[in-house]
Amino acid sequence: MGKDTPINTWEEYHGLVSKQKELLAYLKSQQAGRGQAKMIERMNTRATTHNTWRQMSGVKLVAHEMNHPGNKPFVIGFMSIALLGTWAYRKGLNSEEAQKDSKYWQRFHASH
Repeated sequence: MGKDTPINTWEEYHGLVSKQKELLAYLKSQQAGRGQAKMIERMNTRATTHNTWRQMSGVKLVAHEMNHPGNKPFVIGFMSIALLGTWAYRKGLNSEEAQKDSKYWQRFHASH
C-alpha cells in the first residue's frame, strides 16, 4: 500500500491504526529511556549484570581469553609445549641417571 493509495475498507483502516499505535508506543518507550538519569540507571544495571575482561581475573579471564579466535594458535602451542614438558618430566628426564649424564646439571646444580 503506497502513500497515495486510498484506504478502501475498515479492515485496512483498523490495521493501519493498530500499526500506528504500536509505533507510537515504541516511540514513547524510547523517549522514556532518554535523559541523563535513565542513562545512569542503564549503566548501573549493566555494571551489575555484565563483566568486562577488565573486571575478570584468574581462571575466568584465562578462559575468556582462550575463547578468542586470535588466541587459538597461542593456546594450541602453549598446551602442546606444556604436555610435551609434562611427558618429558614423567618419562625420566628428572631422574638421577639423567642428572648424572647432564653436563648442565653437573656444572650448575650438582654438589661437588
